[in-house]
Amino acid sequence: MRKQLKLAIASKSNVELPDGTTFNLDSQKGREWLEAVVSFRFQSCQGYKSFTARRQKQPRCKKWHWYGSRKIKQTPRKKYIGIASPDVITIARLEEIAKYLTDLEFYDSKGLAKNAIQLQGDKERKLVDRLVEQSVNLVASR
Repeated sequence: MRKQLKLAIASKSNVELPDGTTFNLDSQKGREWLEAVVSFRFQSCQGYKSFTARRQKQPRCKKWHWYGSRKIKQTPRKKYIGIASPDVITIARLEEIAKYLTDLEFYDSKGLAKNAIQLQGDKERKLVDRLVEQSVNLVASR
């Protein structure tokens, strides 16, 4: 069985390391930490589900990129956060990813995950929300 490593946890604007040390993500220490760390856990303060952020290097690209990932019904799902730059990894962006992955879990429970994975903007997300609402109303009226 694989040994689970304790990850640092980012929540609100603070980062808590496994040893109990805390610091602000927007501080100089936070920027240095982001450049050194490979993954961390993000806990949303807006009520969305948590996810793991991982830094990866793509085979055809020389730069590092961040991805948010979460298992939904035993299937790993991920969403691109941005290029590995301290200016890109903000609490607001991490909250967006948490919302996306939480919405994806909802769409998956309604059988619409294949469409939801391709969503990129709010217009498409609102469209799927309407479709889900219509399908729920249709089932309820039967």
